[in-house]
Amino acid sequence: MGGVLSWDFGVDTAQAFFDYKSVKAESVIKKLENIKLRKDMALQIRKMFVNLKVLEKTILIDQSQVDSAKENMRIEEAKYKNQMTSETDLLSAVLNLKKAETSKISNKYQHEIALKKIVLTSGLDIKDIKKN
Repeated sequence: MGGVLSWDFGVDTAQAFFDYKSVKAESVIKKLENIKLRKDMALQIRKMFVNLKVLEKTILIDQSQVDSAKENMRIEEAKYKNQMTSETDLLSAVLNLKKAETSKISNKYQHEIALKKIVLTSGLDIKDIKKN
């Protein structure tokens, strides 16, 4: 009536239990990491949208600076034709216009890059982004 108790059964069961707990803990860690990554991605995309909107406003400001520089150049040209200003002032007006136009082109380029980054990062359609 004697029985044989094997420690292998107990050790194997304990090992399987601890392996299960370890895998379960790793699973929870991975889920938390995924949640953090999604939150980080959402934050990054929101930041990209803010930067895009800032660039849009900057382009509007650049356009008003271009318009102002064009008007200033027109005035300086009229004054130069009537010999009321120097060639240096006229050249300065031309330079200011070129600076304003260059800034506008540069910001439009940066806007397009920002737009493409949002599309690549978020997977959204460019038409949907432009609507917002």
